[in-house]
Amino acid sequence: MRPLVIAVFCLATWNAIAEEAVAPAADSLWLTGVWGNVPGCAYHKGGSRDDDDSLFVLKSDGLESYVTGCDFLSVQRGNGASVATALCGHEGEDVLTAELVIIRDPWDPEDRTRRVTDAAGNPWAEVEPCE
Repeated sequence: MRPLVIAVFCLATWNAIAEEAVAPAADSLWLTGVWGNVPGCAYHKGGSRDDDDSLFVLKSDGLESYVTGCDFLSVQRGNGASVATALCGHEGEDVLTAELVIIRDPWDPEDRTRRVTDAAGNPWAEVEPCE
């Protein structure tokens, strides 16, 4: 009987460790609601995708621009920013790319703007909550 109890305990422990090791989908608690630039928020609220090619929408599980859509595979918080590992598709291309996306917290508590850049710091967009 004792070996069976030990085996069940080991199996339960292994399953718990394996579940922790598997990277979950992006943590939805790090960002609430929909964020975007002015054209992105208009698109999110039902506007046409073709109205403005500068549109940019940021959600907890990914981002969308005029020509790119990315799913966040994981999001990690740092001091003053989040880094998302993203799988992206691009309009007119038959390839997927892996990207690191940096979402910077506002420097000023009065400012609700978040700056979105690529891994090298090249700006993609500045977004605010879509209200």
